[in-house]
Amino acid sequence: MKNPLLCFALGLFALTTAAQAEITVATGHNENGAPTPAFEFQQVPRPAKAGTVGKFTIIDGESDPAGGGLAKLNDGRMPTEDDQPDENFFFNADTPGGRLRLDLNQVKTIQQINTYSWHPNTRGPQLYKLYGATGAAAGFNPEPKRGTDPATCGWTLIASVDTRPKSGEPGGQYGVSISDSAGAVGDYRYLLFDCSATETDDGFGNTFYSEINVLGPGETAPMAAGKNGITVVTGHNTGEDATAAFNMRGVPRPAKTGTTGKFTIIDGESDPAGGGLAKLNDGRMPTEEDQPDENFFFNADTPGGRLRLDLNQVKTIQQINTYSWHANTRGPQVYKVYGATGTAEGFNAAPKHGTDPATCGWTMITSVDTRPKNGEPGGQYGVSIRAAAGAVGDYRYLLFDCSATETDDGFGNTFFSEINVLGPDEVAPGSAPSGDANPVESKPYVAHTPDGKYEITFDTSRAANMTEWTTNKLAPALLEWYPKIVAYLPSDGYEAPKHFRVVLRPGDGVADTSGTRVNAYIPWMKREMNGEAIGSLVHECVHVVQQYDSHHPDNPHPARNPGYLVEGIADYYRWFKFEPKSKGAEITRRGLARANYDRSYRVTANFLNWVSEKYDQDLVPQLNAAMREGNYSTNLWTKNTGKTIQQLNTEWKDDLKKKIEGGVAGGG
Repeated sequence: MKNPLLCFALGLFALTTAAQAEITVATGHNENGAPTPAFEFQQVPRPAKAGTVGKFTIIDGESDPAGGGLAKLNDGRMPTEDDQPDENFFFNADTPGGRLRLDLNQVKTIQQINTYSWHPNTRGPQLYKLYGATGAAAGFNPEPKRGTDPATCGWTLIASVDTRPKSGEPGGQYGVSISDSAGAVGDYRYLLFDCSATETDDGFGNTFYSEINVLGPGETAPMAAGKNGITVVTGHNTGEDATAAFNMRGVPRPAKTGTTGKFTIIDGESDPAGGGLAKLNDGRMPTEEDQPDENFFFNADTPGGRLRLDLNQVKTIQQINTYSWHANTRGPQVYKVYGATGTAEGFNAAPKHGTDPATCGWTMITSVDTRPKNGEPGGQYGVSIRAAAGAVGDYRYLLFDCSATETDDGFGNTFFSEINVLGPDEVAPGSAPSGDANPVESKPYVAHTPDGKYEITFDTSRAANMTEWTTNKLAPALLEWYPKIVAYLPSDGYEAPKHFRVVLRPGDGVADTSGTRVNAYIPWMKREMNGEAIGSLVHECVHVVQQYDSHHPDNPHPARNPGYLVEGIADYYRWFKFEPKSKGAEITRRGLARANYDRSYRVTANFLNWVSEKYDQDLVPQLNAAMREGNYSTNLWTKNTGKTIQQLNTEWKDDLKKKIEGGVAGGG
């Protein structure tokens, strides 16, 4: 079924989870032309003034003789220009990188690991895996060469880092801060940096590392910006990557219990189509991308508004986490958050727009803007506001000054799904990391067709109990038949999608397709796992191949394709090519009276099969090609069979009647 849908940008930082559930990797990038002498980033601390005490050793690879050597990694000095080889360490040209070991001389509780780099081109970004070890594990190997997985010889994977920008120039200053929102990163004596080149187009892809800081609990480096070292971590799941648990890299999942407190609108008005203020702390998340009654949002055609949360008493706040979900511009979040104890002189508990809360007893905590710089704005968004060290603050009241994300129309107010305000003992769970033995959600399964030409992603994150069926039954069928559908439905100059996604999701109905995303609805699919489920998704694969709405660039006035034929071709392939023995498109005596060529789905499929067998075996591929090019006309029937579609319809029905009266179901 066709159902057009409005189908990662993380600002200046990206986030990754690793072997420990609370590990986060915050990164910053100052682009060429905007460097700062002190390596200041919004979410990454400035380099420590004193170099890390310890000894770096190359255990695989070789240093570039043009660089400053290993001493540059912990000398407490930063380069002053973007291309200063002698102020950086980097692996030799024309090599794939290497491995560095840092010996801290003793086991140390590590609070942060911060790495910095600077180069005007591809040697600026950082790409590495980080491991830790105490050195006491049985079979510990202090020098694992490449080809040996450190995790097999006494090392623990801490995190993976990749700061290469998805778009734009790669040059500039980069900062990375690895920490644990719930405590220390771990207790280690040794750290192993497995560094890779950022590109292989030439021999100059090894990163210019300027400094590596390893800091204990009392050594946390200063933040460049943000009151009290406040950091704002954001995550974005695009429409096709949305997960039931709002699982985002770097941002904790929503708490299962709603925040205790009372939300009040102090300026603006709630949209009557929404679920009201209660949705902000009910502990329930929406299950669809456009569920107004499961979200709070300010009224249409308004610029936003202000919300106050009363926590009932002054509370030490460790995190403020906000979540939203919408298919378009109502997904991103734009707001300022303020805190207050309520005891300041001149405190105004309900400052309206036009009044700066900072002038009447409120403290500015931070600003949030998750609108992506490029790409579609829709999807799930998560924001986690926290302090680099310690608590966000002690407050009774929080004020959220929310703005619309756009003004092109009246529908820019964010669909806020939940707001969690957490104390030190209430820190929300991190997103499920790779390597987690018991992940909350199933990771998408990516598979390739036998010829390697096509890739299908199967997302069962919201249907974990269907993962085995998807992997062992559904995937093999689609991987076998998708290339066959492509071969059966060609047209001049057309190349079928090389990748598409099958997402099992809650909802009514069977399945639908939008572009290269197939939505399969869990209740029906679960009932039909041993019945019609796979066949229904072969039908959807035909829609992925058809792409009728996007492949006629040279036809400024494409003809409208009849819906019955779009669906009829998909069902024809399903019932007469994929599963002909099921006889699922037979016309019975009871269905004969309603049989007509334009009844769509199975009935039209039966008609197409009859015409193909009697007149032209290439009819369906030819109809498909014409429809894809915007050239469909009923004249095609006459051209291919010598008869009008009405004449064919009459002849088909007469033939059906004879077969049924003769005791044979009308299978075409």
